[in-house]
This record gives sequence, C-alpha cells and structure tokens, in this order.
Amino acid sequence: MGTVLNTVKTLKLWQIGVLAAVLVGVAGATYGVYALVGGGSGSSGPGENQQLIPVVYGNVVNQVSTNGSLVFANRATLTFGTQGTVGEVLVVEGQQVKEGQPLAKLDAAALTSLAKAVAQARVNLKNAQDALATLKAPQTSLALAQAEAKVANAKLSLKTAQEVLDTVKAGPTAGDLAQAQVKVDSAKASLSNSENDLRLGQKDWDAKIKTAVDNLATAKADYQGIFPKWLGIQTGPSQVDLAPDTVLASWKVDLNALFDPNLRFQDFSKGWYSKWLHADDPSTPWVESVIYTWLNFYPGDLLATCPSGDVPSRGTCVKKDMDDSWTAYQKASDNLAAVQTQASRAIVNTRNAIALNTDAITTAEDALADLKAGPDPLAVDASEKQLVVSQASLRQAQVDLANLKANIPLDVANKEADAASAQVSLDTATLRLEGATLKAPMSGSVALLNVEAGQSVNATFAIMDVVDHNTVELNGIVDQTDVLSVRVGAQANVTMDALPGWVLQGTVSSIASAAQTQQGIVSYPISITLQVPQRLQLREGLSATASIVIREENNVLLVPLQALYGTFDQPTVKVSKNGGIVVQPVVLGNSDDYWVAVRQGLAQGDQVVMQSATATVGQLNVGQAMRQFQGQLGQGAFQGQGGGGAQRDGGNTPPRTQATPRATPRQGNR
Repeated sequence: MGTVLNTVKTLKLWQIGVLAAVLVGVAGATYGVYALVGGGSGSSGPGENQQLIPVVYGNVVNQVSTNGSLVFANRATLTFGTQGTVGEVLVVEGQQVKEGQPLAKLDAAALTSLAKAVAQARVNLKNAQDALATLKAPQTSLALAQAEAKVANAKLSLKTAQEVLDTVKAGPTAGDLAQAQVKVDSAKASLSNSENDLRLGQKDWDAKIKTAVDNLATAKADYQGIFPKWLGIQTGPSQVDLAPDTVLASWKVDLNALFDPNLRFQDFSKGWYSKWLHADDPSTPWVESVIYTWLNFYPGDLLATCPSGDVPSRGTCVKKDMDDSWTAYQKASDNLAAVQTQASRAIVNTRNAIALNTDAITTAEDALADLKAGPDPLAVDASEKQLVVSQASLRQAQVDLANLKANIPLDVANKEADAASAQVSLDTATLRLEGATLKAPMSGSVALLNVEAGQSVNATFAIMDVVDHNTVELNGIVDQTDVLSVRVGAQANVTMDALPGWVLQGTVSSIASAAQTQQGIVSYPISITLQVPQRLQLREGLSATASIVIREENNVLLVPLQALYGTFDQPTVKVSKNGGIVVQPVVLGNSDDYWVAVRQGLAQGDQVVMQSATATVGQLNVGQAMRQFQGQLGQGAFQGQGGGGAQRDGGNTPPRTQATPRATPRQGNR
C-alpha cells in the first residue's frame, strides 16, 4: 500500500489528470458491460434484443457428404479358356439368369476333342501310377536318408574321438599354458576395473542425487510462495504436497470471482467503488490488498484462468502460474526418485560384476592348475575306448547303408515325376472340358454379350459379363480432413437426381488406405453399399450423393448456441422462472452451427433467454469456444461433455449438420 501511495505522490498534476480520466472511462465501460449482461441472476425479465426460447426435444446429427456414381460390385467376365467355335449362345444381353444356369457352349467338334483329351489323360495317369507302384521297394527314401545321415554322424564321431585322444596324450602346450595365464590375468584386471567403477560410480551418483535434492528444494519453495504472491495466503506443511485446485478448494477460493476485471477500483468485500485500498477482511483467507493491487496496478492483461492454455502476449494468467509452479515441483520430485532408482541399479550392477569377476578368477586359476598337472591317465584310457567304439559304429553304419541301397531302384524319382505330370494334365483337360460350357457364376443379368453362334474365339476372349444387380455400391471420395471421422459400417442416406424424392439407406463398406491427390487436394476413395428395394432396378453409372452419419444424438433437449452464457468449463443458460431470470448451470452434449444438446440442467418446456441481436461478453466466451472445437473427431464441444461439431464433406460441398427441434424419424424409401 505504501508503495502505491509513494508512486501517486511522485506524479505531476497533468499525469494525475490523465490517470483520473482513464479511471473514469474504465468505470463507465465496466458499468456498461454489467448492464448489457443483465446484472446476473434475479433479473426481472429479458432485456433489449433478447427473447425467450422454449427448450424442446430434437435431434443433432453431424454428417459428411460425398458424390459419386453407382457400380455393380459383383461382376464376372466369362471366357471359354480354350480356343474353338461357338456352338450355342443360350441367353441374350440383359437377360436375367440364375447361378449355375448354362449360358453358351462350344460346338460339338470342340466338345468331342476336349472329352477325348480327358479320357486320354486318365489313361496316362493310371499307367504312371502303376509304374511307380511296381518300382517302389519295401524301403522308402526316408530310410535311405536316415542311413546316410547315420554314416555321416559316425564319421564325425570318429574324427572327434581321435582328436580328443591326441589332445589328452599330448598334454598342454606352451601356448595353452600362456592362454590360461592370460585368462587369469584378464579376470584379475576385470575385477580391479569393477572395483574402481564402484568407487567412481558411487561418487558420481552422490553428486547427481545432491543436485536433484537441491532442485526439489527450490521447486518446493517456489510452489510455497505462489499463493502468497497472488492471494497473500501462507500455505501450511500439509498443503505443500496438494495440487492448486485442491488448495484453492480448501480455501473456497474462486479465482474468476476474485480477479474479475469488473472489480477494478472497487471494494469487492463490501460491493462499493473506491479509489484506495481498504482494510483486510478477516472473514476471508485471502488478503484483499494483495488482490486489489494485482487488479488495479498490474500493467498487463490479467486473467484468472486460461481454459485453452493461451496466455496474453502482454499479460499473465493466475491459474496457469499456479499450475506451472505445481508442475515444476512435481517434476523435481519425480526426478529425484528417478535419480535415486538409477543410482541404486547402477551400484547393484557394479557389485554383481565384481562377484562375477571374482568367480572368473577362481575358474581360470583352476584351469591353469589342471594344465600344469599333465595328462590324466584315466582320461587317456577313456578316450582310447571311445575311439574303438566310434570305429565300430562307422563300420556298422556303412554296412547298413549298402544293404539299403541294393533294394531301391534308381528310377523311382523319375516315375514319381511322371505320375505328378500326368495328374496335372488330367486336371487341365477336365477344366477345359468343363469350361467349354459357360455357366452363370451367380444370379444376375447378362451384360456385354460379345459373341454369336458360329464365331471363332481364342482362350482369353471375353464372351460375356454377368452382373449382380442386387449388390450396388456408390464409389466416391472423402476429403482428408473428414476421413478419420468416417468408419466402416457407418450409416448413410443416398439420393439420386434420377430418383427425386427417394432416400436409400446405405452402409460404408470400405475406405481406401492409400490417398489420391489431384491438383493438390488429398482425398480417399470410399465405397457405400446400398440397400436396394426389390421393386427398384438401378443402372450402373447413375450419379448419387451420400450423407454419411458420423455422430448423432436423438431425442435430446436442444437450445440455441446464442442462449449459452458462462465459461467454457462452466456453461450456463438464463432461465425464466417465477417472473424473473435466473442463471442455470448446464451440462452440454453434441452441437452443430445453431443448436446444442443439453444433457443436464434443463427440462422440456423451460424458457431460456436468447440474444437475438448482438452477443454479450458472456456468450462470446462460450460461443466462440463451441465453434473452435466443432469438428474434432468424437470430441465434445465442452470438455468432458461429449458431442462434436460440423464436419466438412468429402465431395467439395458445404458441411452438412442438422439439428431439428423435434424428434424426426430417418426418411425411408418413397
């Protein structure tokens, strides 16, 4: 307070005059905004440019639109698979057919030739199978492979036994002794290094822990000082480990109320205007003079809370300053715990290395002692006996292999190949004979009939197409800004210029994983399967438009967006009750560009105040936030309260959202 008075005393007369003019202007603006908003709850009725709107039930639907053309998804192009002359065409273009129905045949000469080829292929297969069965001996190729492997293993065992015996008899060489000594020396050096690592590591981790402890102390002191800084309240030991929201709640502090810009140069504890500081109110935990000074003498923009996290470029945010201090304190605490854990693990690992190196020294010294003792007579005797066993095993394996080979004909492999080739020839001939009579692969109609009786065709010539008219898809594209909102299985309403007044139901059946780019516009192909009524016959290529439902809330209470007041986190509406206007908190749901769903706080028939001309300051806080967050995938227009906004369509048409103030069923087929 003394600092403020000293500052005022240093001002010149012309500076005091300018300051007084500014203060009068601010007070007048504050009163004007207060009068425009309506003075809070308890007003007698709607003011100028306001009207009462009834709360009604209705639907909020968010959609994405796409344009495209119809295609028949199930289409088969039929060929004979062999060359010949067309004998009969049993259908005409456009004719309805059933699955398995004959459509066309090759002539009698071709059918006879193909049937003869099948018969000859069967004879060839039978001959090949008989020849293979005759040549096969009782022993199989598997037994031969096993016998050969047994000989190879016996040779390897004999070689190993001889090397072991030679090594045992020769005893250690000078190189062996030197190598063993190197292992002993290396193990001792490793032990020394591990012990040095333990000493140095302990010192290094002690320094890191001290730094983390000091940082935690600094962060704790900063957090303890944040509340005296803004509120003049000293925190107790039990509050230093509590988040700002918890501490403020324990003091029943409402930052938006304390740091309301409308309270500038006002004694908020008594509800009157004043130019000077007043005595502290003992009934409140905060110090009024501290808040008074912040409100009236802070040179920048002062905000109590910043829901979006954005701080004014030339100002500050009280709640964000508290939250940032708490976050720094928590990070310092977590960092200390992490450093302590890392130090403990590092020390344990080093001590484990010392134990391993100690064991390695013992093992190396034992091995060196064994080498110096010379050959072991028992080891020499055992190695000699193992060599005799290996020699006998090899001789027996070689005899077994020779006997097995004498019973297996050398041409079995060739006969097996002959039989396999004969089977392939029979399968091919059978398929060609069956393909000489084209049959409908599905129920549908004949399209693009390309032949007539007597015409010569090759194996790949397209005879006709068969399409299924019951499976109709709309192929369109969805813009990259909307594709993440669309899901396979989503419902869609499809309209066509060729069927004015008709609305067909559809389902998203596929969304391409790869994008396509045209003139810098990125989009994704999409397919929608239509539900076609039995009496309706569609044609391929018809243009159509699909409205894909991405979010909807049906039969919910609706109010206009212009009826919202309050803040982003705490939206409110003004309700007409008992001849007056009261402020009612609400919980909001989905929204579009005009309507918003109300999940809690209102009932059908309530009358809410809507600003019909210029939006108030309170409405700008909520309405702008609503429009800012519309369109986010599956996210609510209000944090934690569901909903979503309008989405752009995928066919370069305006965004489509609809909210009807009554329960309207989905339109069906006409």
